[in-house]
Amino acid sequence: MAFETSIAGVREQAINLLNRIASKREEAEERPIVFVAHSLGGIVVKRALVEAKLDDSYKSIREATYGIAFFGTPHQGGNFAKLGDIAASIINGVLQNPSSTFMEALKKDSLFSDTLVGDFRHQLEDYHVLSFFETLPMGRLGLIVDQKSATLGLAGLRERQIPMDADHTGVCKFESAEGDDYEQVSFNLVRLVKSAVKTAAERARIASLSVPSSRPLSEAASVDTVTKSLLSHLPYAVDAPFNTYSRQHDPTCLPDTRVDLLREIYTWADGKDRRFIYWLNGLAGTGKSTIARTVARKYFDNGQLGASFFFLKGGGDVGHASKFFTTIAVQLARKSQSLQRYIGDAVRKNADLATQSLGDQWRQVVLGPLSKLSSDLYPSSYILVIDALDECDNDEDIRTILKLLAEARTLRTVRLRVLLTSRSETPIRYGFYQIPETEHQDFVLHHISPSIVDHDITVFLKYNLGLIGQKKPSLSASWPGEETVKQLVQIASGLFIWAATACRFIQEGFLIQKRLAAILQIGSSISSGIPFLQNVMKKKKKSS
Repeated sequence: MAFETSIAGVREQAINLLNRIASKREEAEERPIVFVAHSLGGIVVKRALVEAKLDDSYKSIREATYGIAFFGTPHQGGNFAKLGDIAASIINGVLQNPSSTFMEALKKDSLFSDTLVGDFRHQLEDYHVLSFFETLPMGRLGLIVDQKSATLGLAGLRERQIPMDADHTGVCKFESAEGDDYEQVSFNLVRLVKSAVKTAAERARIASLSVPSSRPLSEAASVDTVTKSLLSHLPYAVDAPFNTYSRQHDPTCLPDTRVDLLREIYTWADGKDRRFIYWLNGLAGTGKSTIARTVARKYFDNGQLGASFFFLKGGGDVGHASKFFTTIAVQLARKSQSLQRYIGDAVRKNADLATQSLGDQWRQVVLGPLSKLSSDLYPSSYILVIDALDECDNDEDIRTILKLLAEARTLRTVRLRVLLTSRSETPIRYGFYQIPETEHQDFVLHHISPSIVDHDITVFLKYNLGLIGQKKPSLSASWPGEETVKQLVQIASGLFIWAATACRFIQEGFLIQKRLAAILQIGSSISSGIPFLQNVMKKKKKSS
């Protein structure tokens, strides 16, 4: 069968599904939808959602779709089989109908499946997915749709991958309601449906807060109240800003440290050249976060800090990107009434914004509102500080964030300057490869002259050890002495994190002198500060 015909066959199935759903929803278009599909039925659902995005007459169906439960649907090739071979196994061994136009389309040409994957890929982050996959072989055919083929690999909680003690035909069939497989399917489906209903109710509540469209937003009497209420529904990572309560004791650069580098960053931030992204990269422990906090503090104090987001691996909301752009938007909204109004209006028009893709969030509540500002009324530039992007838990999200930030080049009336710190990990490097060199400035922190780094660590140690000494009247005013500080600097090997950990180790004990001596003894026997950290933490538990 010709390729064009095979697409038509699948498309007809999808449109038929959409029409049947539409006929049941005429009086309840806002009711949330959760699709449940087995095997190749999942292909029809995916095609239907693609068609619903292309055809506005089905728009309400796509927007109402909250989740999909796939049972053994082949989304891609498996560990040992191509997608076309998997489809053929389903047709020949399970469906036993190889003459069907729809089935032949999937059997004969994997190009269609590749096309479908590409079309559907842009909607992936719009839905919550349950992916049930078989773990038992089906006779001589073996395992038909394995885990790799039956899952989408979505980030975070967007997809739950659930193994079933069944073969391909039994993955959605149950002998009784008492079985383990039935219980886990029932539990996950009920949870998905409850979440869909709750989200739909929240959307309706947000929509009810809207200022009537017949009245200009600026003329509505309750604009501020309504807008603030709308913004309160944007997901917000409370630990993301540099000056949040949980970070109040995190240090900034001491006076007379990082002088040249900070001067360079400030010159870039206040400048007007096209390099609107400054990538500060370096090894772990070289002081990237301290520098980021210092820059954030300066521009927060002068009113030019647009927002900050400090990632932390395993840190809950700051360990992933799902609240990244919405958190930035909330901070931007606090900068001016105009930004508050523009961002609030975007939320009003898109009640499901929080569940949309990173790209849609960025363009609607960050880039769009900034593009509407007048250069005569607001600062010429806003600084965005993003720390430790490499600690975001999803490599694809990292690359997406970099790609989207590069779109700030389109801003005309207000500039967005982005200070970004990270280790030089592959996803970060790949992301910057996609951005023209004329649009970003890079600085490798561990390439700074060792003498400059040692000077800064010396200042750091003298300051912090001095504070420790002040709490112990028995120590002399000159404690611990120049020679001891020099030894500590040498052991630190250029790592600020070593110096900070050493100071904490000394401070937390009663016998300060003994703890300092232990550090010097251990440090003198090793050549690197990294293994020292491990040794010192082990001894920390045993020392007084």
